[in-house]
Amino acid sequence: MSHWDKEREIIPKELESVKLQIQQTELKLESLREKMTTILVGGVQVGIDITDLSLMSGLSRETIYKHLRSRDKLTWKQKHKMAKAAGIPPGDARKAWFESKGWI
Repeated sequence: MSHWDKEREIIPKELESVKLQIQQTELKLESLREKMTTILVGGVQVGIDITDLSLMSGLSRETIYKHLRSRDKLTWKQKHKMAKAAGIPPGDARKAWFESKGWI
């Protein structure tokens, strides 16, 4: 059996092993993202400012908003609180901001 024949046997096994590791890592990453979202929603619910959440988590404010939108379990009161924290005034500007977030 030549060197190349041995490689032909080894490579598919190695590829399958790496493929499995990648799939496991992706599942773990998705679980951690969901946990991060849950924590961020909890932070908003207890009144922690988005900027403070950003500093604590190391995420940008836009990324935090994406996490919160993905959950979409915020009440209107919480959404208005987020708009206020982002400096969006009440009225048409806030309505437009809500629309840009996909909330209405």
